[in-house]
Amino acid sequence: MAPTFDLIKNIQKSQNFNLFDKKRANEINFNDLIALPNQFMYKVNCENADISDIKGDSKRIFGFEGINKIDHIYNLIKPSQVESFIKDTAYNLSFVRKNPKRVIPKRNLFSNIVEIKVKHGYELFLRQTFALRSDQNGILYDTAGIYTALPSTFNLKTSFSNIYGEDAVYYKNEHLQPFEKLISSRELEIMKLISEGYSTSKISEKLFISAYTVDTHRKNIIHKLDALNTPHLVAIAKDIGLI
Repeated sequence: MAPTFDLIKNIQKSQNFNLFDKKRANEINFNDLIALPNQFMYKVNCENADISDIKGDSKRIFGFEGINKIDHIYNLIKPSQVESFIKDTAYNLSFVRKNPKRVIPKRNLFSNIVEIKVKHGYELFLRQTFALRSDQNGILYDTAGIYTALPSTFNLKTSFSNIYGEDAVYYKNEHLQPFEKLISSRELEIMKLISEGYSTSKISEKLFISAYTVDTHRKNIIHKLDALNTPHLVAIAKDIGLI
């Protein structure tokens, strides 16, 4: 049986909100966020698994008015991508809850490219999820969802400023796998060799690149996956299915 959007809602609602540590909570005020002209932004209360606030003009962005429920947004996703979208979102929500140190204020929890129904067909959107209110136990109380309309010329990659004014680059990924799109093929190759126990010098010899280049790739991967060190990097990569 194909998964339904209830899977995402149940993961959000199944958290023990009574254990939410308000004293050690990280919080961002949704009202402080700025929606760009090509963005539709919404706040989700995970206890109810539904939208509690919105920013952006849904008619201008999607061509439809009255989008104020999470189901309204889910129903705009291209049917052929629904199953991947659900599995992707459910996996990432579960992963974040099991790894609370990844839940950092002003940090994108996960993102992907998805085709959304608009007035005249389907268009590509960058969909991002941020933690608005979370605690040290990994409980997500409120999240922000952002759909950014991508230009019609969008191909392999596009660069723009996110809601905090920081430059960001996102790669087109037809299969909606948010972690893989952050890692280059060379980095993935090096990461697999590291997981197999190869030393920097051995990787250098095997791939015909300098030890300095290997070490640079390793540092870049650690940064991209928010790992503490190389063993932690390997553990994260295995957990999210990269190796």
